[in-house]
Amino acid sequence: MKREFFNGSAYPVSKIRTLLEARFGAKNFRITRTGAIHVYAIAPNTGRVMWWFWGHVGSADTELRLDELAAEYGEEEAA
Repeated sequence: MKREFFNGSAYPVSKIRTLLEARFGAKNFRITRTGAIHVYAIAPNTGRVMWWFWGHVGSADTELRLDELAAEYGEEEAA
């Protein structure tokens, strides 16, 4: 991503990538050009490991999930 802050997110893309890598692993997430985040992990309510939509950069529910990841991995929350 060329833009540091994507789609009105409180987190820069580099920080989002760092948090997702800490949670899901280095090659287990993708951020598309439109800001969709997909992860390769156990999908909710299925128990199967697969690619699934985790959220969209800039949306309120995704920002809350990023705040939770930041708290879990010892990072400070976005300003």
